[in-house]
Amino acid sequence: MEWKFEKQPAIRLYAIERRFNEETAGYGIPAFYKEYREKHAAIVAPHFGICKSPDENYDWIYAIGDIAKGECPEGFSVVDLPERNYCIFYGRNAGEINGYIYGEWFLTGKYEIVPGDIIEVYDDNGNVCEIHVPCEKMDGIMY
Repeated sequence: MEWKFEKQPAIRLYAIERRFNEETAGYGIPAFYKEYREKHAAIVAPHFGICKSPDENYDWIYAIGDIAKGECPEGFSVVDLPERNYCIFYGRNAGEINGYIYGEWFLTGKYEIVPGDIIEVYDDNGNVCEIHVPCEKMDGIMY
């Protein structure tokens, strides 16, 4: 699987947000994406999915939207992502990419995942084709 480590610039998105937890995410996020495409895609294209860091109850907000242009449409939220380092993984779908990240890549110990929002990039068919994980190089490792 291809991946790279790089600093990404800050971006602003317009998005619709929903709260999920471990029990609801597996079926809830795909249903949310489908609903978004049906109701909101003509207003703001669904090119990004943002999994915000969990709160104290281990729930998280998942946001779907695109790069901010013009005024924020009614019913949408502004999501600001700061400049930060990411490991960016490329694949055919979220399951494949996440399987590689947490089943192989993460075990190498060369990078550490740091708190922050995980970015998913959708292709035009609604498939996740990139996952951006906030990371830093482990201390003492020079690459």
